[in-house]
Amino acid sequence: MNEYAGLNIRLSRGEFERLSAMAQRDLRHPRDQARYLLRQALSAEADDAMKNANRGAVDVEAQRAAVAA
Repeated sequence: MNEYAGLNIRLSRGEFERLSAMAQRDLRHPRDQARYLLRQALSAEADDAMKNANRGAVDVEAQRAAVAA
């Protein structure tokens, strides 16, 4: 079974030109550049979610310490 799924998106001419320029600078095909940017965004979102989850855990520990004192 294939582990990948396809996704087709429409870009304006300007968006595609910017994507192509970024891809050229990074020596990538525009398709690979789009995948790279999407993976970065998804990773950053996951990192933010993890930080928020950890922040909640720290707040709970602080509350427990305050109640115990």
